[in-house]
Formats: sequence, C-alpha cells, structure tokens
Amino acid sequence: MGWLFDDVPNRVLKLGMDVAALRHQVIANNIANVDTPYFKASDVSFEEQLRAALSSGGAGAAELAEAGPVVYRVPATRFRIDGNTVDIDWETVKLSQNTGRYNAQAAVLRRRLAMWRRVAGE
Repeated sequence: MGWLFDDVPNRVLKLGMDVAALRHQVIANNIANVDTPYFKASDVSFEEQLRAALSSGGAGAAELAEAGPVVYRVPATRFRIDGNTVDIDWETVKLSQNTGRYNAQAAVLRRRLAMWRRVAGE
C-alpha cells in the first residue's frame, strides 16, 4: 500500500518540505552570523531545477533527484563596513515566506494522505 502514497504530487510535496527545511537552516545560519565580520550570506536554489524536471515530461525519482536543492553564496551587492553581506531585514522576510511555504505544503500533504486513508478504508 506504500506505493499509493508515492505518487508524483506527494513526492514533490515531500521534496518541497525537505528544501524548505534546508532553506530554514541556511537562513538561520545567516541570521546567526549577522555580526560576524566578513561572513558571506548563503541562499538555496531549487524552484528552477524543479520546474525544469517537471517540464521535461518525466517526474520520476531520477528526475526529482536531479532537481535537488543547491546552497550557494549570495553575490554581494553591498558590503557593510565589516565585510558582512547579511541583510537582516531580507533574511527575516525570507524566513517568514519559507515558514509559510513549509506550512502550506505540509497542510496539502496531510489532506492528500487523509484522502487516501479514507479511500483505502472504504
């Protein structure tokens, strides 16, 4: 019965939640280092890779694995006097957006699993 829950939408939702958890760690690291001289902020790239994997016609495990997240250093557009590139206001906005995205994906996944449980129970 486990295969019922392993459809493409559920895999995409789970992958999205995993990426949101990684993104949360990266944002938290940026915020924790807001006062560290010469610290360079990082971010997570994922949505473009996922879009490309889904539009390629296949959304199997291999395609989704290739759509994995990439952590990268944010190109410096401005430096503070101490060389740190963390913008605390922007990190706070990203944290709020990421939390909302994670919660929305979790809610959709819960509803999908509840639907499958009802179908399996009937």
